[in-house]
Amino acid sequence: MATVLKFIGILFGAFVVFLFVAGYFFVSGMCANTVITSSTSPNEKLKVVLFERSCGATTGFSSQISLLESGEDLSNEPGNIYIAEGYPDGYTLIWD
Repeated sequence: MATVLKFIGILFGAFVVFLFVAGYFFVSGMCANTVITSSTSPNEKLKVVLFERSCGATTGFSSQISLLESGEDLSNEPGNIYIAEGYPDGYTLIWD
């Protein structure tokens, strides 16, 4: 009897881990980035990208900024230097 309960516990644990892993990949694939504007640095080595990120109907939009190499495309990842709730209205990108 103990062996059967142990086997059921292992199966249940494996199922829970599977659900978490599948959920992570399902939810992360739901996000999308929409570039609003970008600005290249004066030396043209870097660029800063302002974009809107949405991860489905159950989450709100967010304004995000990423710093990238000038030839690099924006990936489907969150911003790497700035994240704020709401639409990206009123932002200006200026190199100093």
